Amino acid sequence: MERGLSWAFIILFTLFLFVNIVSCILFSSYIEKQAAINDDKEITNYRCFSILGMARRRESTSSYYILINKSGYYELTEDIINCTAEIGIYIKASNVILDGGGHILDGVSNASSKWGIYIENAKNVTIRNLIVQEWYYGGIFIVGSVEDNIYDNIIFNNSNGIVICYSSEIYIYNNMFKENNHYGLYINCSNRNSICGNKVQNNSYGLLIFNSTNNILFGNIVLGNTQFGIYIRKSQSNVICNNVLENDVEGIHIVDSSENAICNNTICNNNFGIYFVNSSDNKIFFNNFVNNTQHINTYGNNTWVTTSSTPYVYNGASWTNQLGNYWDNYTGEDTNEDGIGETPQGNDTKPLIKPTWYYKIDDADNDKLNNVYEEAYGTDPNNIDTDSDNMPDGWESYHYLNPLLNDSMRDLDSDGLLNVEEYYNNADPTDCDTDDDGLSDFMEVEIFGTYPWSKDSDGDGLNDGDEVFIYGTSPVKSDTDGDTLSDYDEILVYGTDPRDRDTDDDDLYDDEEILVYGSDPCDPDTDDDGLSDGDEILYGTNPCDPDTDDDGLSDFEEIYSYGIYNTDPCDPDTDDDGMPDGWEVWNGLDPSTDDSTEDPDHDGLTNIEEYHHNTDPFDSDTDGDGFSDGEEVRHGTNPLDPSSNPSTSATEQEGVLYRPTTRSPTWLPIVVIVIIALVGIILYIALLKHKT
Repeated sequence: MERGLSWAFIILFTLFLFVNIVSCILFSSYIEKQAAINDDKEITNYRCFSILGMARRRESTSSYYILINKSGYYELTEDIINCTAEIGIYIKASNVILDGGGHILDGVSNASSKWGIYIENAKNVTIRNLIVQEWYYGGIFIVGSVEDNIYDNIIFNNSNGIVICYSSEIYIYNNMFKENNHYGLYINCSNRNSICGNKVQNNSYGLLIFNSTNNILFGNIVLGNTQFGIYIRKSQSNVICNNVLENDVEGIHIVDSSENAICNNTICNNNFGIYFVNSSDNKIFFNNFVNNTQHINTYGNNTWVTTSSTPYVYNGASWTNQLGNYWDNYTGEDTNEDGIGETPQGNDTKPLIKPTWYYKIDDADNDKLNNVYEEAYGTDPNNIDTDSDNMPDGWESYHYLNPLLNDSMRDLDSDGLLNVEEYYNNADPTDCDTDDDGLSDFMEVEIFGTYPWSKDSDGDGLNDGDEVFIYGTSPVKSDTDGDTLSDYDEILVYGTDPRDRDTDDDDLYDDEEILVYGSDPCDPDTDDDGLSDGDEILYGTNPCDPDTDDDGLSDFEEIYSYGIYNTDPCDPDTDDDGMPDGWEVWNGLDPSTDDSTEDPDHDGLTNIEEYHHNTDPFDSDTDGDGFSDGEEVRHGTNPLDPSSNPSTSATEQEGVLYRPTTRSPTWLPIVVIVIIALVGIILYIALLKHKT
């Protein structure tokens, strides 16, 4: 029977091993097949929050590396280097945000890689935070599109930086166009686009506007381009305002163009400041021409002063006049000191004596856009909001919006707030986090109720973003937990929890511990006596002193003696018998009863006397020297020092009281002699018997 069971066990164990081995083999085969299937899949469409950087490189002959054909938010999480596809990222959907995350989209600088990003027939596409470089035709190509936003990118070392064709209302701002072989930015057959706040450096041509109208070039820095800084060709009614054009062969080159406004630019250190070819009816006023080899090649049939007179302040005096341009080679005089030369500079009949920043121009409608700018833009100097979009003209111009175009319902920085909402909340429509506090403007306005223009909305010394994401405190309440301590003080000074009025849970608020009791708000038992700080306040003891009454008993011992001591932790002598509670307890007396006159060890000293002499009330001879404590006290010796005791004569004169006997009795020697004699007799008798 036992042998049968053994064989059955062996057979079952063998079957168990066999089944497990087969299962492992089948599972491994399944995993390999699934991996093979996944390897064959192609990634072409990326939905909202997809990660482009994780997409596999397509090895087929497709003309694009990544296709975006669905609306949504896309983020590049790694560099794309040496891409040989014709198009790096092909966008053919509207309402797309592509955030490069500071990564590189890199081509190979030959015909195999034509465009870094290709946007076709799309509306409201945002490209930001991306480095686009080494593409044969250009970094970004936009065709047939409207209301796209391109900002905070670096467009570097391409044939062309950005090319825009047959598109309108494209906002391109805060980008770097650098070392592109032909054009930094090329606008062709496109209208009402805004090109603002960009740096355009070391390209062949900086910015080209060709066969286009009503575009705005505002606040750009254009320098070191080997041909033209700004090139206007066959274009009308464009505004070129408040730019710096420096160290270009020609600052501005205008060909076959008319009715363009060139205002308040600083044009310096170029071979030619402005070069005209077959161009007329352009307005050039309130610019600074400084240190150019030749400021202009011809005045032509263009206007060089403001159309109307405008009030201004110069050298502290108020004047009203037409205003021309500042020419650093002007040699005329200003006899009436109004800041305007008496004699013309060519066709400029109102040349400025000093650069434009010396003139404070009137703002008739108080919209923060002065009258000179209003003439350049073509806005109404007597209407604060020319385009009726609920945003003042000056605010729009300052923030790179178009004061002639109702762009209130756009979201230029893609932060979730419309441009008009940014205006009402004093936020920057070109910056998703106006105050750089780590909270987007949308989050500040719609979620937390903070000010998007202030890093510290509640004035507690903590950054709004830190309060939300790090500390968990309220960014709109300086004292989140209402304990009268600011969040800043709780976090950075006291180390308490700004969300909890009682950080250490000792039933005392943090501010009470710090400002009233002086206890530690982070330690429930500041003096480590076993009582919480809150209990000590309840019992009237000091939470910073383990023995409030200094009687030798801790507050905890006095309170929680469970009826043994019955002492008052705030009274060092509960029974008022002249002996501290602690001394009575440690010497076996009752601290709740007056026993000061008792003498339990019968040494002649009462308890109160024992206390004063620091002797043991239950030991008659505390130092063990043979003399009672009472004797020693009466004779002036130290009852705590065994080497200090009364003399023999002194004790004999007084009579022995509790004095130990020191003299041997007189009968003791007799007894000893008798014992010795008896022993001798016994030994002698024993010797005699032995001889006989």
